[in-house]
Amino acid sequence: MVLIGTMGPGGEEIVLHVVAPGDCMGEPSLYARTRDRQTDARAVGPTAIVVIPGNQARPILESHPEAMRVFVQRVSEMCRGHAQRVATAAFHDARGRLARVILDLASTHGVATAAGHRIDVALSQTTLAGLVGVRRESVNRLLTKFVHDGAVRIDKGTITVRDPRLLRAALDADGNAV
Repeated sequence: MVLIGTMGPGGEEIVLHVVAPGDCMGEPSLYARTRDRQTDARAVGPTAIVVIPGNQARPILESHPEAMRVFVQRVSEMCRGHAQRVATAAFHDARGRLARVILDLASTHGVATAAGHRIDVALSQTTLAGLVGVRRESVNRLLTKFVHDGAVRIDKGTITVRDPRLLRAALDADGNAV
């Protein structure tokens, strides 16, 4: 797994995107006018990466409309996801933001099980804190409450969404930022 994000001045990490096995990364920079990096990639655990240089990828995309369509669709989905995260950060407290992250991860990296929808990537509380924009201690407290309420189950660092309605309710509830 690879985390795409940036480090703050105090050493805290904001995680913008989780790249799971089989996913791609680096798409936004493929056609960027400048080559300066806006984010960093950090491997979490054993990771194998295949690098396709932009000067080799661009001609393939430009000569194959279907490949370009898939590429543009992927970048569009990333933009929509980032826009949704900005709106969630602006309009929801930490509980709602964590609920949104868990629901999104269950949707993109989830596997249906008898117990619920298991997020098939192990995420530390520090990584979740980076995704939500809060401290790890806040994520610990919020996850404990979600487990107590029956919204999620946590087993060896793996989150299973047991009742998505409870997580969606956290998005709908008004609250104070944590």
